[in-house]
Amino acid sequence: MLASIFIPFFTILVAELFDKSQVAILLLSTKTHRLLHVFFGAMLAFLLVDGAAILFGAWIAEMIPLLYIKTASGLLFIAFGLLSLRHHKSQTKQISVKKNVFASSFLLITVSEFGDKTQLASAVFATNYPLMYVAIGVFSALFILVVLAILLGKFLANIIKPQSLTLASGVIFILLGVLFLISA
Repeated sequence: MLASIFIPFFTILVAELFDKSQVAILLLSTKTHRLLHVFFGAMLAFLLVDGAAILFGAWIAEMIPLLYIKTASGLLFIAFGLLSLRHHKSQTKQISVKKNVFASSFLLITVSEFGDKTQLASAVFATNYPLMYVAIGVFSALFILVVLAILLGKFLANIIKPQSLTLASGVIFILLGVLFLISA
């Protein structure tokens, strides 16, 4: 029983550490005081995407071609990056993701997790271990990672000027988007 929880837990914890979704959560948390919105948006996305992978196994990766998933992810990241850069140039502290932080967090994580290695790993674990144990391991790891990304983002927001964070996050989002498109 413990192996059925801890193997998925540690695998997801290591695989998702510093992954694009964690970077997205970190960057979003530097732009808002609504950290619970970032948390709940990200966790809901993880629950839906990884939960679907756990429930349906590898079948979900076959439903939507990886090319479409990576292309949508890339375009979304580029759009968020361009929005950040546009608002950086206008010297405002608010960016459009602040208007609905929950939706921004949810959307970024949802598209970046479809077809991701952790989603596929969750599906594989579900074919080898009891569903409930896999879910406990996977979601415990994701919970810890989301909290750490938010805390690190908040820490960075307190020590780095907002304009510098906006510029850096815009560039990082665009680079991640381009990487998605290249890998598609």
